[in-house]
Amino acid sequence: MNDFFSYVYETLFQFYRDGFSPDLLDNSMYGLIGSVAVGWAVLMAVVYYFVILAKRSDTWARWYWWLLFGVLAAGIPPFVFAWLHVQGDFDGQGLTYETGDYVAFGFWTGVLAVLAYGIVSNLPLRWLTRNGSSVPFPS
Repeated sequence: MNDFFSYVYETLFQFYRDGFSPDLLDNSMYGLIGSVAVGWAVLMAVVYYFVILAKRSDTWARWYWWLLFGVLAAGIPPFVFAWLHVQGDFDGQGLTYETGDYVAFGFWTGVLAVLAYGIVSNLPLRWLTRNGSSVPFPS
């Protein structure tokens, strides 16, 4: 998983910082953070479709609520987790980098989570739920 997520970050997102990115790869942070981000995004998509829409389908079944929930609930926690976990781990090892490196890595982790939320929402989940089959796009 570490190699897969390093490819996603470094090639698709063009996130590469001298010294910082090799340390992420050597400490298997790409795999851990990427797996947590995608897992959290899947969990938030399940919560949106099977908990929120099951209870309040008439008010929350709009594309803007889907997008807002995706950015806030699926994107921000992985951003914070990636930033603070990597910074804490690297500080414990005596590796020092600028705060901007940690924030940039956290930002791209949030983007990864929101993309995963969008993919999981539109491929399997919206077709499995009765209340949310038209969210975010009408069928």
